[in-house]
Amino acid sequence: MPTVFVSLPAVGATATLEMHEITGEANAVGTRCRLTRGTDALTVSVEADDPDMLNLLATAPVAGHSDGFLYDEDCVHVATSLAGAAEPDGFTLANPHGARRGNDAAKSWPIATHRHENGWRIDLTIPLPAGAAAVGLAVLRFFRGVNHEVHGITRAFPHPMDVADFAVVVLEPGTNAEAVADRFLDSARAAKRVALHKAITQTRTRIADALTKPGRPTVSLATAHRLAEARVKRPILDSVSFLCWNEQHFQEGLLDLWEIEGDRRWLEIAIERNEQVWSLRGHHQNRHDTMWGEVMPTWYDKADGRDTTPITLGTGVILLSITRLMRIVHGTPALADLRKKIGPWTDRCKEAIGVHDREWLDLPGGSGNYLEPYQKGPARIYPRGGSRVCPLNRSFALAIPMLHLARITGDAAYPDRVRRMARYFRDSCETLDNGSLVWEYLTGRYAADGEDISHASCEVAFALLCAAEGIVFTENDVKGIARTLALNVFRHDDVPCENIRGAHPGFRWYLGPWASLCGYVPEVLPKITALVEAAMSEAKFDFANEGWGLRNVTTLLKARRERAQNA
Repeated sequence: MPTVFVSLPAVGATATLEMHEITGEANAVGTRCRLTRGTDALTVSVEADDPDMLNLLATAPVAGHSDGFLYDEDCVHVATSLAGAAEPDGFTLANPHGARRGNDAAKSWPIATHRHENGWRIDLTIPLPAGAAAVGLAVLRFFRGVNHEVHGITRAFPHPMDVADFAVVVLEPGTNAEAVADRFLDSARAAKRVALHKAITQTRTRIADALTKPGRPTVSLATAHRLAEARVKRPILDSVSFLCWNEQHFQEGLLDLWEIEGDRRWLEIAIERNEQVWSLRGHHQNRHDTMWGEVMPTWYDKADGRDTTPITLGTGVILLSITRLMRIVHGTPALADLRKKIGPWTDRCKEAIGVHDREWLDLPGGSGNYLEPYQKGPARIYPRGGSRVCPLNRSFALAIPMLHLARITGDAAYPDRVRRMARYFRDSCETLDNGSLVWEYLTGRYAADGEDISHASCEVAFALLCAAEGIVFTENDVKGIARTLALNVFRHDDVPCENIRGAHPGFRWYLGPWASLCGYVPEVLPKITALVEAAMSEAKFDFANEGWGLRNVTTLLKARRERAQNA
Protein backbone atom coordinates (compact mmCIF):
# COMPACT_ATOMS: atom_id res chain seq x y z
CA MET A 1 0.00 0.00 0.00
CA PRO A 2 1.56 3.39 -0.99
CA THR A 3 2.27 5.86 1.80
CA VAL A 4 -0.46 8.48 2.28
CA PHE A 5 1.01 11.69 3.65
CA VAL A 6 0.09 15.35 4.06
CA SER A 7 2.61 18.13 4.58
CA LEU A 8 1.56 20.89 7.01
CA PRO A 9 4.87 22.68 7.62
CA ALA A 10 3.55 25.92 9.13
CA VAL A 11 0.85 27.23 11.47
CA GLY A 12 -2.29 27.87 9.46
CA ALA A 13 -1.46 25.30 6.76
CA THR A 14 -4.44 23.26 5.57
CA ALA A 15 -5.16 20.24 3.40
CA THR A 16 -8.38 18.63 2.22
CA LEU A 17 -8.65 14.92 1.45
CA GLU A 18 -11.52 13.07 -0.18
CA MET A 19 -12.41 10.01 1.86
CA HIS A 20 -13.20 6.74 0.07
CA GLU A 21 -14.75 3.39 0.98
CA ILE A 22 -11.96 1.39 2.60
CA THR A 23 -12.80 -1.75 0.57
CA GLY A 24 -12.29 0.13 -2.70
CA GLU A 25 -15.99 0.11 -3.58
CA ALA A 26 -17.78 3.27 -4.67
CA ASN A 27 -19.10 5.62 -1.99
CA ALA A 28 -22.86 5.93 -1.59
CA VAL A 29 -22.32 9.41 -0.11
CA GLY A 30 -19.46 11.88 -0.04
CA THR A 31 -17.04 12.52 2.83
CA ARG A 32 -14.17 15.01 3.09
CA CYS A 33 -11.49 15.47 5.72
CA ARG A 34 -9.92 18.89 6.25
CA LEU A 35 -6.73 19.16 8.31
CA THR A 36 -5.67 22.50 9.81
CA ARG A 37 -2.43 23.03 11.68
CA GLY A 38 -2.58 25.30 14.69
CA THR A 39 0.19 26.56 16.95
CA ASP A 40 0.33 23.39 19.01
CA ALA A 41 -2.63 21.37 17.73
CA LEU A 42 -4.11 19.74 14.65
CA THR A 43 -7.80 20.23 13.87
CA VAL A 44 -9.44 17.33 12.04
CA SER A 45 -12.74 18.30 10.40
CA VAL A 46 -14.88 15.58 8.83
CA GLU A 47 -17.59 16.91 6.50
CA ALA A 48 -20.12 14.14 5.86
CA ASP A 49 -22.82 14.31 3.21
CA ASP A 50 -26.12 12.71 4.17
CA PRO A 51 -29.11 12.96 1.80
CA ASP A 52 -31.45 11.48 4.40
CA MET A 53 -30.79 13.29 7.68
CA LEU A 54 -34.15 12.18 9.09
CA ASN A 55 -32.67 8.67 9.24
CA LEU A 56 -29.43 9.77 10.89
CA LEU A 57 -28.32 7.12 13.39
CA ALA A 58 -27.02 9.16 16.28
CA THR A 59 -28.06 9.25 19.93
CA ALA A 60 -27.51 12.22 22.22
CA PRO A 61 -24.70 12.05 24.78
CA VAL A 62 -25.44 11.12 28.37
CA ALA A 63 -23.33 12.87 31.01
CA GLY A 64 -20.76 10.53 32.51
CA HIS A 65 -21.63 7.72 30.08
CA SER A 66 -19.26 6.26 27.50
CA ASP A 67 -21.36 4.71 24.74
CA GLY A 68 -20.08 1.18 24.09
CA PHE A 69 -22.21 0.81 20.95
CA LEU A 70 -21.31 4.08 19.24
CA TYR A 71 -19.79 2.23 16.29
CA ASP A 72 -23.33 1.15 15.34
CA GLU A 73 -24.10 4.78 14.50
CA ASP A 74 -23.22 7.53 12.06
CA CYS A 75 -19.94 8.73 13.56
CA VAL A 76 -16.25 9.41 13.01
CA HIS A 77 -13.29 7.34 14.20
CA VAL A 78 -10.03 9.24 14.72
CA ALA A 79 -6.74 7.82 16.02
CA THR A 80 -3.19 9.16 16.27
CA SER A 81 0.23 7.56 16.65
CA LEU A 82 3.73 8.74 17.52
CA ALA A 83 7.02 7.94 15.83
CA GLY A 84 8.40 4.55 16.85
CA ALA A 85 5.14 3.43 18.50
CA ALA A 86 3.59 0.02 17.86
CA GLU A 87 0.09 1.09 18.96
CA PRO A 88 -2.05 4.24 18.65
CA ASP A 89 -1.69 6.74 21.49
CA GLY A 90 -5.01 8.54 21.06
CA PHE A 91 -8.37 7.22 19.85
CA THR A 92 -11.96 8.45 19.84
CA LEU A 93 -15.34 7.78 18.27
CA ALA A 94 -17.73 10.73 18.07
CA ASN A 95 -21.20 11.17 16.57
CA PRO A 96 -22.92 14.30 15.18
CA HIS A 97 -24.65 14.95 18.52
CA GLY A 98 -21.35 14.98 20.39
CA ALA A 99 -21.66 11.54 22.01
CA ARG A 100 -18.21 9.99 22.18
CA ARG A 101 -16.01 7.26 23.57
CA GLY A 102 -12.27 6.66 23.47
CA ASN A 103 -9.11 6.20 25.46
CA ASP A 104 -7.80 8.50 28.18
CA ALA A 105 -5.51 10.43 25.86
CA ALA A 106 -8.45 11.46 23.65
CA LYS A 107 -10.93 12.43 26.38
CA SER A 108 -9.57 15.98 26.48
CA TRP A 109 -9.67 16.55 22.70
CA PRO A 110 -12.08 19.47 22.14
CA ILE A 111 -15.00 18.59 19.87
CA ALA A 112 -17.51 20.67 17.94
CA THR A 113 -20.47 19.31 15.96
CA HIS A 114 -22.57 20.91 13.22
CA ARG A 115 -25.69 19.46 11.56
CA HIS A 116 -27.56 20.76 8.53
CA GLU A 117 -30.17 19.52 6.08
CA ASN A 118 -27.62 17.79 3.82
CA GLY A 119 -25.22 16.32 6.34
CA TRP A 120 -23.02 17.09 9.31
CA ARG A 121 -19.51 18.06 10.38
CA ILE A 122 -17.39 17.08 13.35
CA ASP A 123 -14.27 19.05 14.35
CA LEU A 124 -11.72 17.48 16.67
CA THR A 125 -8.72 19.43 17.95
CA ILE A 126 -5.77 17.17 18.75
CA PRO A 127 -2.65 18.37 20.66
CA LEU A 128 0.60 17.97 18.74
CA PRO A 129 3.65 16.60 20.57
CA ALA A 130 6.37 19.23 20.96
CA GLY A 131 9.15 18.91 18.40
CA ALA A 132 7.53 16.06 16.48
CA ALA A 133 8.55 15.77 12.83
CA ALA A 134 5.34 13.89 12.01
CA VAL A 135 2.31 12.17 13.51
CA GLY A 136 0.30 9.20 12.29
CA LEU A 137 -3.40 9.75 11.67
CA ALA A 138 -6.39 7.51 10.96
CA VAL A 139 -9.69 9.16 10.08
CA LEU A 140 -12.80 7.16 9.21
CA ARG A 141 -16.45 8.07 8.71
CA PHE A 142 -19.09 5.43 9.50
CA PHE A 143 -22.19 5.84 7.34
CA ARG A 144 -25.06 4.19 9.21
CA GLY A 145 -22.60 2.33 11.40
CA VAL A 146 -19.42 0.36 10.93
CA ASN A 147 -21.18 -2.57 9.27
CA HIS A 148 -22.74 -0.50 6.52
CA GLU A 149 -20.20 1.80 4.84
CA VAL A 150 -16.86 3.18 6.07
CA HIS A 151 -14.84 5.93 4.38
CA GLY A 152 -11.21 6.66 5.24
CA ILE A 153 -8.25 8.82 4.30
CA THR A 154 -6.38 5.51 3.78
CA ARG A 155 -7.52 1.91 3.32
CA ALA A 156 -6.81 1.21 7.02
CA PHE A 157 -9.61 -0.73 8.71
CA PRO A 158 -11.07 0.51 12.00
CA HIS A 159 -10.10 -2.68 13.81
CA PRO A 160 -7.47 -3.71 14.40
CA MET A 161 -5.88 -0.27 14.23
CA ASP A 162 -2.54 -0.86 12.52
CA VAL A 163 -0.32 2.22 12.88
CA ALA A 164 1.73 1.08 9.88
CA ASP A 165 -1.39 1.75 7.76
CA PHE A 166 -2.04 5.26 9.10
CA ALA A 167 -1.66 8.39 7.03
CA VAL A 168 1.26 10.61 8.07
CA VAL A 169 1.00 14.33 8.77
CA VAL A 170 4.47 15.81 8.21
CA LEU A 171 5.11 18.82 10.44
CA GLU A 172 8.73 19.71 9.66
CA PRO A 173 9.26 22.59 7.18
CA GLY A 174 11.80 22.43 4.39
CA THR A 175 12.10 18.66 4.22
CA ASN A 176 11.30 15.88 1.79
CA ALA A 177 7.83 15.18 3.17
CA GLU A 178 7.48 11.78 1.50
CA ALA A 179 10.84 10.63 2.91
CA VAL A 180 9.79 11.78 6.41
CA ALA A 181 6.50 9.88 6.06
CA ASP A 182 8.28 6.72 4.89
CA ARG A 183 10.69 6.88 7.84
CA PHE A 184 7.77 7.39 10.22
CA LEU A 185 5.97 4.28 8.96
CA ASP A 186 9.22 2.28 8.92
CA SER A 187 9.62 3.13 12.63
CA ALA A 188 6.07 1.88 13.28
CA ARG A 189 6.77 -1.42 11.50
CA ALA A 190 10.03 -1.83 13.42
CA ALA A 191 8.25 -1.16 16.71
CA LYS A 192 5.66 -3.82 15.85
CA ARG A 193 8.39 -6.36 15.14
CA VAL A 194 10.12 -5.56 18.45
CA ALA A 195 6.84 -5.84 20.38
CA LEU A 196 6.04 -9.16 18.70
CA HIS A 197 9.49 -10.62 19.46
CA LYS A 198 9.27 -9.41 23.05
CA ALA A 199 5.84 -10.99 23.60
CA ILE A 200 6.95 -14.34 22.18
CA THR A 201 10.25 -14.40 24.09
CA GLN A 202 8.65 -13.42 27.39
CA THR A 203 5.97 -16.07 27.01
CA ARG A 204 8.47 -18.83 26.25
CA THR A 205 10.57 -17.82 29.24
CA ARG A 206 7.50 -17.75 31.46
CA ILE A 207 6.42 -21.24 30.36
CA ALA A 208 9.92 -22.66 30.77
CA ASP A 209 10.31 -21.18 34.26
CA ALA A 210 6.92 -22.49 35.39
CA LEU A 211 7.55 -25.99 34.06
CA THR A 212 10.83 -26.36 35.93
CA LYS A 213 9.32 -25.82 39.38
CA PRO A 214 9.74 -28.95 41.54
CA GLY A 215 6.54 -30.74 42.50
CA ARG A 216 4.43 -28.75 40.07
CA PRO A 217 0.91 -30.01 39.29
CA THR A 218 0.37 -31.82 36.02
CA VAL A 219 -2.61 -32.57 33.82
CA SER A 220 -3.63 -35.86 35.40
CA LEU A 221 -6.66 -37.59 36.84
CA ALA A 222 -5.23 -37.03 40.32
CA THR A 223 -5.08 -33.29 39.67
CA ALA A 224 -8.63 -33.27 38.34
CA HIS A 225 -9.84 -35.12 41.46
CA ARG A 226 -8.05 -32.66 43.73
CA LEU A 227 -9.55 -29.67 41.94
CA ALA A 228 -13.04 -31.15 41.85
CA GLU A 229 -13.02 -32.07 45.54
CA ALA A 230 -11.84 -28.58 46.47
CA ARG A 231 -14.30 -26.79 44.20
CA VAL A 232 -17.34 -28.81 45.27
CA LYS A 233 -17.09 -27.21 48.70
CA ARG A 234 -17.79 -23.77 47.26
CA PRO A 235 -21.43 -22.73 47.76
CA ILE A 236 -23.73 -21.69 44.91
CA LEU A 237 -23.89 -17.90 44.68
CA ASP A 238 -26.91 -15.90 43.50
CA SER A 239 -25.07 -14.23 40.64
CA VAL A 240 -25.32 -14.83 36.92
CA SER A 241 -21.61 -14.09 36.66
CA PHE A 242 -20.86 -16.90 39.14
CA LEU A 243 -23.36 -19.32 37.59
CA CYS A 244 -22.06 -18.76 34.05
CA TRP A 245 -18.33 -18.31 34.39
CA ASN A 246 -17.62 -20.50 37.38
CA GLU A 247 -20.34 -22.99 38.30
CA GLN A 248 -21.17 -23.98 34.73
CA HIS A 249 -17.51 -24.66 33.90
CA PHE A 250 -17.16 -26.66 37.11
CA GLN A 251 -20.17 -28.78 36.19
CA GLU A 252 -18.82 -29.33 32.68
CA GLY A 253 -15.69 -30.65 34.37
CA LEU A 254 -17.79 -33.00 36.49
CA LEU A 255 -19.47 -34.37 33.37
CA ASP A 256 -16.06 -34.80 31.73
CA LEU A 257 -14.94 -36.81 34.76
CA TRP A 258 -17.97 -39.05 34.45
CA GLU A 259 -17.17 -39.66 30.78
CA ILE A 260 -13.55 -40.45 31.66
CA GLU A 261 -14.21 -42.68 34.69
CA GLY A 262 -17.85 -43.72 34.60
CA ASP A 263 -18.22 -42.78 38.28
CA ARG A 264 -21.84 -41.64 38.74
CA ARG A 265 -20.92 -39.73 41.91
CA TRP A 266 -19.91 -36.83 39.71
CA LEU A 267 -23.37 -36.78 38.12
CA GLU A 268 -25.09 -36.96 41.49
CA ILE A 269 -23.08 -33.95 42.68
CA ALA A 270 -24.11 -32.04 39.56
CA ILE A 271 -27.80 -32.93 40.02
CA GLU A 272 -27.77 -31.76 43.62
CA ARG A 273 -26.10 -28.45 42.75
CA ASN A 274 -28.40 -27.83 39.80
CA GLU A 275 -31.46 -27.95 42.03
CA GLN A 276 -29.99 -24.89 43.72
CA VAL A 277 -29.24 -23.30 40.36
CA TRP A 278 -32.88 -23.71 39.28
CA SER A 279 -34.06 -21.95 42.44
CA LEU A 280 -32.19 -18.77 41.45
CA ARG A 281 -34.26 -17.97 38.38
CA GLY A 282 -35.87 -14.53 38.26
CA HIS A 283 -39.43 -15.63 38.92
CA HIS A 284 -38.34 -17.35 42.13
CA GLN A 285 -36.83 -14.04 43.25
CA ASN A 286 -39.82 -11.96 42.02
CA ARG A 287 -37.50 -9.90 39.83
CA HIS A 288 -39.00 -7.75 37.09
CA ASP A 289 -36.52 -7.40 34.25
CA THR A 290 -35.63 -3.95 32.96
CA MET A 291 -36.45 -4.57 29.27
CA TRP A 292 -39.92 -6.08 29.38
CA GLY A 293 -41.02 -5.35 32.92
CA GLU A 294 -41.82 -9.01 33.47
CA VAL A 295 -40.84 -11.71 35.94
CA MET A 296 -38.86 -14.23 33.88
CA PRO A 297 -38.22 -17.98 34.41
CA THR A 298 -34.52 -17.63 33.66
CA TRP A 299 -31.47 -16.05 35.32
CA TYR A 300 -30.64 -12.36 35.70
CA ASP A 301 -29.07 -10.22 38.40
CA LYS A 302 -29.54 -7.01 40.21
CA ALA A 303 -27.12 -4.22 39.25
CA ASP A 304 -26.97 -0.84 40.99
CA GLY A 305 -30.09 -1.83 42.90
CA ARG A 306 -32.07 -2.58 39.72
CA ASP A 307 -33.03 -5.85 38.10
CA THR A 308 -31.22 -6.61 34.86
CA THR A 309 -32.42 -8.21 31.64
CA PRO A 310 -31.89 -11.90 30.77
CA ILE A 311 -29.77 -12.48 27.66
CA THR A 312 -29.26 -15.54 25.50
CA LEU A 313 -25.67 -15.82 26.72
CA GLY A 314 -26.62 -16.10 30.39
CA THR A 315 -29.54 -18.47 29.82
CA GLY A 316 -27.55 -20.58 27.38
CA VAL A 317 -24.33 -20.92 29.34
CA ILE A 318 -26.17 -21.99 32.50
CA LEU A 319 -28.18 -24.52 30.50
CA LEU A 320 -25.11 -25.95 28.76
CA SER A 321 -24.11 -28.33 31.54
CA ILE A 322 -27.71 -28.90 32.64
CA THR A 323 -28.87 -30.16 29.23
CA ARG A 324 -25.67 -32.09 28.64
CA LEU A 325 -26.27 -33.87 31.96
CA MET A 326 -29.88 -34.57 30.95
CA ARG A 327 -28.75 -36.06 27.64
CA ILE A 328 -26.21 -38.27 29.41
CA VAL A 329 -28.82 -39.57 31.85
CA HIS A 330 -31.45 -40.19 29.18
CA GLY A 331 -28.94 -41.84 26.85
CA THR A 332 -27.38 -44.21 29.40
CA PRO A 333 -29.48 -47.23 30.48
CA ALA A 334 -27.41 -47.70 33.64
CA LEU A 335 -28.52 -44.23 34.80
CA ALA A 336 -32.24 -44.85 34.40
CA ASP A 337 -32.84 -44.39 38.14
CA LEU A 338 -31.66 -40.77 37.88
CA ARG A 339 -34.28 -39.82 35.31
CA LYS A 340 -36.97 -39.25 37.89
CA LYS A 341 -34.76 -36.73 39.68
CA ILE A 342 -34.29 -34.64 36.54
CA GLY A 343 -37.81 -35.14 35.17
CA PRO A 344 -39.04 -31.59 35.97
CA TRP A 345 -36.00 -30.09 34.28
CA THR A 346 -37.36 -30.51 30.75
CA ASP A 347 -40.19 -28.01 31.25
CA ARG A 348 -37.87 -25.67 33.12
CA CYS A 349 -35.43 -25.70 30.19
CA LYS A 350 -38.24 -24.95 27.74
CA GLU A 351 -39.44 -22.05 29.90
CA ALA A 352 -35.96 -20.53 30.09
CA ILE A 353 -35.30 -20.89 26.37
CA GLY A 354 -38.77 -19.55 25.55
CA VAL A 355 -37.96 -16.25 27.26
CA HIS A 356 -35.87 -15.39 24.21
CA ASP A 357 -38.37 -16.37 21.52
CA ARG A 358 -39.35 -12.71 21.00
CA GLU A 359 -35.70 -11.94 20.18
CA TRP A 360 -35.49 -14.53 17.39
CA LEU A 361 -35.04 -13.33 13.80
CA ASP A 362 -35.35 -15.43 10.63
CA LEU A 363 -32.81 -14.21 8.09
CA PRO A 364 -32.50 -14.67 4.29
CA GLY A 365 -31.00 -17.84 2.88
CA GLY A 366 -32.39 -20.12 5.56
CA SER A 367 -30.32 -18.64 8.39
CA GLY A 368 -31.34 -16.95 11.61
CA ASN A 369 -30.10 -15.54 14.88
CA TYR A 370 -31.17 -13.80 18.05
CA LEU A 371 -31.24 -10.04 18.58
CA GLU A 372 -29.44 -8.30 21.42
CA PRO A 373 -31.98 -7.25 24.06
CA TYR A 374 -30.67 -3.77 24.77
CA GLN A 375 -32.37 -0.43 24.35
CA LYS A 376 -30.47 2.51 22.93
CA GLY A 377 -31.80 5.73 21.52
CA PRO A 378 -35.18 6.44 19.92
CA ALA A 379 -37.46 3.52 19.09
CA ARG A 380 -37.52 4.39 15.38
CA ILE A 381 -33.77 3.65 15.25
CA TYR A 382 -33.39 0.97 17.90
CA PRO A 383 -36.60 -1.12 18.13
CA ARG A 384 -37.60 -2.44 21.53
CA GLY A 385 -36.29 -5.96 21.84
CA GLY A 386 -32.91 -5.49 20.24
CA SER A 387 -30.91 -3.32 17.90
CA ARG A 388 -28.38 -5.72 16.44
CA VAL A 389 -27.85 -9.42 15.85
CA CYS A 390 -26.15 -11.24 18.72
CA PRO A 391 -22.43 -11.92 18.61
CA LEU A 392 -21.89 -15.58 17.74
CA ASN A 393 -21.01 -16.81 21.22
CA ARG A 394 -24.16 -15.27 22.72
CA SER A 395 -26.53 -17.16 20.47
CA PHE A 396 -24.60 -20.42 20.13
CA ALA A 397 -24.43 -20.75 23.91
CA LEU A 398 -28.21 -21.15 23.72
CA ALA A 399 -28.15 -23.28 20.54
CA ILE A 400 -26.22 -26.16 22.15
CA PRO A 401 -28.77 -26.67 24.97
CA MET A 402 -31.58 -26.45 22.42
CA LEU A 403 -30.08 -29.29 20.42
CA HIS A 404 -29.47 -31.42 23.53
CA LEU A 405 -33.08 -30.84 24.58
CA ALA A 406 -34.38 -31.71 21.12
CA ARG A 407 -32.60 -35.06 21.17
CA ILE A 408 -34.27 -35.84 24.50
CA THR A 409 -37.80 -34.62 23.68
CA GLY A 410 -37.99 -35.05 19.89
CA ASP A 411 -39.11 -31.42 19.54
CA ALA A 412 -38.61 -30.50 15.86
CA ALA A 413 -38.71 -26.73 16.44
CA TYR A 414 -35.34 -26.66 18.19
CA PRO A 415 -33.34 -28.43 15.43
CA ASP A 416 -34.81 -26.06 12.85
CA ARG A 417 -33.66 -23.04 14.82
CA VAL A 418 -30.24 -24.62 15.46
CA ARG A 419 -29.90 -25.35 11.74
CA ARG A 420 -30.61 -21.69 10.96
CA MET A 421 -27.98 -20.55 13.46
CA ALA A 422 -25.50 -23.03 12.02
CA ARG A 423 -26.19 -21.65 8.56
CA TYR A 424 -25.67 -18.11 9.88
CA PHE A 425 -22.35 -19.19 11.38
CA ARG A 426 -21.11 -21.08 8.33
CA ASP A 427 -22.07 -18.23 6.01
CA SER A 428 -20.11 -15.88 8.27
CA CYS A 429 -16.91 -17.93 8.00
CA GLU A 430 -13.99 -17.23 5.68
CA THR A 431 -11.47 -19.78 4.45
CA LEU A 432 -7.92 -18.38 4.42
CA ASP A 433 -5.18 -19.40 2.00
CA ASN A 434 -3.77 -21.84 4.58
CA GLY A 435 -7.09 -23.71 4.66
CA SER A 436 -8.13 -22.42 8.07
CA LEU A 437 -11.70 -21.39 8.81
CA VAL A 438 -12.03 -18.01 10.55
CA TRP A 439 -14.83 -15.71 11.66
CA GLU A 440 -15.43 -12.57 13.70
CA TYR A 441 -16.99 -11.85 17.08
CA LEU A 442 -19.54 -9.66 15.31
CA THR A 443 -20.32 -10.57 11.72
CA GLY A 444 -20.10 -7.76 9.22
CA ARG A 445 -18.47 -6.61 6.03
CA TYR A 446 -15.09 -5.68 7.56
CA ALA A 447 -12.72 -8.36 8.80
CA ALA A 448 -10.93 -7.65 12.06
CA ASP A 449 -8.65 -9.77 14.30
CA GLY A 450 -11.08 -12.65 14.29
CA GLU A 451 -12.86 -13.97 17.36
CA ASP A 452 -10.82 -14.30 20.55
CA ILE A 453 -9.94 -17.83 21.61
CA SER A 454 -11.99 -17.73 24.81
CA HIS A 455 -15.29 -16.78 23.16
CA ALA A 456 -14.43 -19.01 20.21
CA SER A 457 -14.36 -22.10 22.41
CA CYS A 458 -18.18 -21.93 22.48
CA GLU A 459 -18.36 -21.58 18.70
CA VAL A 460 -15.94 -24.48 18.22
CA ALA A 461 -18.11 -26.65 20.49
CA PHE A 462 -21.19 -25.64 18.48
CA ALA A 463 -19.55 -26.46 15.15
CA LEU A 464 -18.34 -29.84 16.45
CA LEU A 465 -21.80 -30.72 17.75
CA CYS A 466 -23.45 -29.66 14.49
CA ALA A 467 -20.98 -31.74 12.47
CA ALA A 468 -21.63 -34.76 14.69
CA GLU A 469 -25.38 -34.30 14.25
CA GLY A 470 -25.18 -33.72 10.48
CA ILE A 471 -26.31 -30.09 10.74
CA VAL A 472 -24.72 -27.78 8.12
CA PHE A 473 -21.11 -28.28 9.30
CA THR A 474 -19.11 -31.11 7.73
CA GLU A 475 -15.97 -32.97 8.71
CA ASN A 476 -14.05 -30.79 6.24
CA ASP A 477 -15.30 -27.72 8.09
CA VAL A 478 -14.09 -29.20 11.37
CA LYS A 479 -10.70 -29.90 9.77
CA GLY A 480 -10.62 -26.24 8.71
CA ILE A 481 -11.22 -25.15 12.31
CA ALA A 482 -8.49 -27.55 13.43
CA ARG A 483 -6.14 -25.81 10.99
CA THR A 484 -7.19 -22.52 12.57
CA LEU A 485 -5.90 -23.87 15.88
CA ALA A 486 -2.67 -25.30 14.49
CA LEU A 487 -1.74 -22.63 11.94
CA ASN A 488 -3.27 -19.40 13.24
CA VAL A 489 -3.63 -19.65 17.01
CA PHE A 490 -0.24 -21.42 17.20
CA ARG A 491 1.34 -19.54 14.32
CA HIS A 492 4.35 -18.87 16.58
CA ASP A 493 4.93 -22.56 17.31
CA ASP A 494 4.48 -22.99 21.07
CA VAL A 495 3.18 -19.48 21.83
CA PRO A 496 -0.56 -19.09 21.15
CA CYS A 497 -2.32 -16.00 19.89
CA GLU A 498 -5.33 -14.37 21.46
CA ASN A 499 -7.33 -14.25 18.22
CA ILE A 500 -8.14 -16.89 15.64
CA ARG A 501 -6.58 -14.96 12.76
CA GLY A 502 -3.25 -15.13 14.62
CA ALA A 503 -2.98 -11.78 16.42
CA HIS A 504 -1.57 -10.88 19.85
CA PRO A 505 0.64 -13.78 20.99
CA GLY A 506 1.09 -14.33 24.71
CA PHE A 507 0.51 -16.59 27.69
CA ARG A 508 -2.96 -17.77 26.58
CA TRP A 509 -3.25 -20.89 28.73
CA TYR A 510 -7.08 -21.19 28.59
CA LEU A 511 -7.15 -23.26 25.40
CA GLY A 512 -8.20 -26.51 27.03
CA PRO A 513 -11.68 -26.63 25.38
CA TRP A 514 -9.99 -26.45 21.97
CA ALA A 515 -8.32 -29.80 22.70
CA SER A 516 -11.35 -31.56 21.19
CA LEU A 517 -9.82 -30.66 17.81
CA CYS A 518 -6.50 -32.35 18.56
CA GLY A 519 -7.60 -35.58 16.90
CA TYR A 520 -7.01 -33.70 13.64
CA VAL A 521 -3.90 -31.80 14.80
CA PRO A 522 -2.28 -34.04 17.46
CA GLU A 523 0.89 -31.95 17.49
CA VAL A 524 -1.03 -29.19 19.28
CA LEU A 525 -2.08 -31.27 22.32
CA PRO A 526 1.30 -31.12 24.13
CA LYS A 527 1.47 -27.37 23.49
CA ILE A 528 -1.89 -26.74 25.18
CA THR A 529 -0.98 -29.14 27.98
CA ALA A 530 2.26 -27.25 28.64
CA LEU A 531 0.36 -23.95 28.87
CA VAL A 532 -2.22 -25.31 31.32
CA GLU A 533 0.46 -26.96 33.46
CA ALA A 534 2.49 -23.74 33.47
CA ALA A 535 -0.60 -21.80 34.60
CA MET A 536 -1.19 -24.30 37.43
CA SER A 537 2.46 -24.06 38.44
CA GLU A 538 2.36 -20.26 38.56
CA ALA A 539 -0.85 -20.33 40.66
CA LYS A 540 -1.85 -16.84 39.53
CA PHE A 541 -5.24 -18.27 38.55
CA ASP A 542 -7.11 -20.07 41.33
CA PHE A 543 -7.75 -23.46 39.74
CA ALA A 544 -9.30 -24.79 42.97
CA ASN A 545 -11.99 -22.10 43.26
CA GLU A 546 -12.69 -21.31 39.61
CA GLY A 547 -14.53 -23.91 37.57
CA TRP A 548 -12.66 -22.87 34.42
CA GLY A 549 -9.51 -24.40 35.91
CA LEU A 550 -11.03 -27.87 36.29
CA ARG A 551 -12.64 -27.56 32.85
CA ASN A 552 -9.28 -26.97 31.16
CA VAL A 553 -7.76 -30.00 32.88
CA THR A 554 -10.63 -32.39 32.12
CA THR A 555 -10.91 -31.43 28.45
CA LEU A 556 -7.22 -32.20 28.04
CA LEU A 557 -7.68 -35.53 29.78
CA LYS A 558 -10.54 -36.38 27.43
CA ALA A 559 -8.45 -35.41 24.40
CA ARG A 560 -5.55 -37.50 25.65
CA ARG A 561 -7.85 -40.49 26.16
CA GLU A 562 -9.40 -40.14 22.71
CA ARG A 563 -5.97 -39.90 21.14
CA ALA A 564 -4.90 -43.12 22.90
CA GLN A 565 -8.09 -44.89 21.79
CA ASN A 566 -7.57 -43.85 18.17
CA ALA A 567 -3.87 -44.70 18.09
